[in-house]
Amino acid sequence: MKIVTSLIYLIAFFSISPLFGQDASTKMSFSKDSLIGTWRACGLETWDEEADTLRFRHSTPNCHSTDCGEHNWSFRESGSVEFIYTYGCQNGFNSVSKRPKRWLFNAKENRLKFITNDGYVEYYDIIKLDDELILVHRWDLE
Repeated sequence: MKIVTSLIYLIAFFSISPLFGQDASTKMSFSKDSLIGTWRACGLETWDEEADTLRFRHSTPNCHSTDCGEHNWSFRESGSVEFIYTYGCQNGFNSVSKRPKRWLFNAKENRLKFITNDGYVEYYDIIKLDDELILVHRWDLE
């Protein structure tokens, strides 16, 4: 009787398990080339760098006309990411930049890895990457 019950459990497991694998196969994949460029968090006067979800857009006329606090993340082909924060509506004259970090893209997991010069690592999952870039900070991996 135990053998029959075990066989029923095995058959059920193998018939249901492909359903769970479909989520991973239908997961959107992004390309590293799509990240390269400057992304701006527009229209925000206060920037919460420690937030779980960060939203960016490419520079557009709408972005500039309503923006009094730019927060730019520039992904370079060389593998560095630069961070520039402009406070107020004075373009470029009242800005602060942080030290650049190295960035690596894991296409399988749609994950960004930022590495500082002293070896600190941050992880971000890419949720959306088209006209908008949405990142979720993965504090649990740090």
